[in-house]
Amino acid sequence: MTEETPEHQHEVPAEATAVMGEGRPAGLGRARGSSDGLRRLRVLAFVVGVLVVVGLVDHSASGSARQPTKVGGAQISPVAAPAAALSSSWFCAGATSAAQSGASATTTTTVTTSTTSKAAGQALSAPTSSVNPAGDASGQVVIANAGLLEATATVSVVGTTGGVPTRKTVDVPARGSVTVPEVAAGTGGWAGAIVEADAGQVVVYQSVGGPLGASVSPCATSGSPTWYLPGGQTRINADEYISLLNPYPTSTIVDLSFVTNEGAEQPQNFQGIDVPADGLVTVDLGSYLSRRSTIDATVQARTGSVVAWETEIVTPPPAGAPLVGSVAANKPLADPAWPTAGVTVTLGSPGAAVSWWWPDGLAGNNLQEQYVVFNPGSVEAKVRLSIGMAGAAAEPFNFIVGPGQVVPVVSEQQARIPAGVAHTAVLVSTNDVPVVAERTLTASGATIPISGVAGPVNGNGQILGETASADAWLVAATGMDTHHVGELVVYNPGATTVTAQVTSLSPGSEPTLPNGGALTVAPGEQDGFAVTSPATGPLEVKATAAVFVEYDLYGIGGAGGIGLSPAVPLSGG
Repeated sequence: MTEETPEHQHEVPAEATAVMGEGRPAGLGRARGSSDGLRRLRVLAFVVGVLVVVGLVDHSASGSARQPTKVGGAQISPVAAPAAALSSSWFCAGATSAAQSGASATTTTTVTTSTTSKAAGQALSAPTSSVNPAGDASGQVVIANAGLLEATATVSVVGTTGGVPTRKTVDVPARGSVTVPEVAAGTGGWAGAIVEADAGQVVVYQSVGGPLGASVSPCATSGSPTWYLPGGQTRINADEYISLLNPYPTSTIVDLSFVTNEGAEQPQNFQGIDVPADGLVTVDLGSYLSRRSTIDATVQARTGSVVAWETEIVTPPPAGAPLVGSVAANKPLADPAWPTAGVTVTLGSPGAAVSWWWPDGLAGNNLQEQYVVFNPGSVEAKVRLSIGMAGAAAEPFNFIVGPGQVVPVVSEQQARIPAGVAHTAVLVSTNDVPVVAERTLTASGATIPISGVAGPVNGNGQILGETASADAWLVAATGMDTHHVGELVVYNPGATTVTAQVTSLSPGSEPTLPNGGALTVAPGEQDGFAVTSPATGPLEVKATAAVFVEYDLYGIGGAGGIGLSPAVPLSGG
């Protein structure tokens, strides 16, 4: 990094080729019913989900993106169950919960229905995490129903501070949505949610918000014994947490390992973490990995499966602290602060893949963008990062990521990625060695060329690439209010022009979308529009061929935060 440009969550290796250096070494029926009935539905939903993935891959094979979305039965990207499915399950975590004393399994929670648009457990050996009130990430789940019939969903909220799960059964209108706050029993702390629906075509997002900003992202549709969570850091004002949700009827033991700027690390207190059945454990990485400028985490269950989420909370820099990227930050014994406050809650990846796709990208004008590539395997990966712009394409970046290495590509350092020009990105392993790839973005008083974003944008965002294209997608939660503006982006990876129609799910009058929601996307290019109305609910995208869809959320009017989120494919059937 140059001194005047703060790096994001990975420093660039010193000996740069035109792209980057060599990286770092690593170590290694209805949902109403009994708890047992709900667990059986989860197992059934997992099997259905695997079948859905197979169908989705076959269906999307006519497009350019043909990468399977499962590894060992686990879906890399969440996929909605088909319309004919009898049930579907979604798993959310990484949010904070407000205190609710005396809660029980029959506790009533506040539920908001969109008609116009729209055994808790502690780790036995893991350090107890604490929630910084200034970095609040209060969560809620948004359940969207793209089907033509009403669905019923049971939301079980689990916490880390004790008490049994709180449960609420809600009706989700056809072509509508319902919002349920994640309020766990106990005295606050962390929360997760298990959502069981009695129908397919149901998609669940988690929306988090607080003083540092807001973001939305899809929840998981299956557990996995392995998860990868790149893009972390712990600094004087940056805290990093990993939440482990076990939605299954038996407990499991989990080990955590890390690649940091100090090499491979496996703190003893992050080994043998007991995650109870229907339970949630959240660990504070800073308790044993303090002052790490980069953290790439691997979660490995010894038996069974879990769902892993990463929460990063960055508070405003302390007065007088040197800022990352400044000359003062490079002085001996300096303890630099991350310059931009924000909160991100990101679902990990349950596997590596040979290709990753990002529909949207932007760098320059106080936007620091990186593409971070992690090779968790034992064989070097030869990868190619291709950047596309309207009517043009940059010369691809070709580089090697060794076993257990992490390599970043910093957009601001590449003349091939022009500042202020929206672009797409595709990362492919040319020797078929799978990797994990993520795009990170930091805005420090940045200018965003989106209609409705009038002032400077501040915040941090990160998004794993997408791994499978589809011709139908759903954004279950837009996170829209008077302080946030969204952007829907559709990327066409194919060789022919695609037309797409965007519709707001609404059982009543439909909100007005730009150009009636119609998009025309040229081959290899992107198109989209700003989402500026708080009345805009879940957005359904139907295209004439396989595409990728992303939804981004930006705080405006002094509100902070950046939310970068993939949409969820809707399978047929």
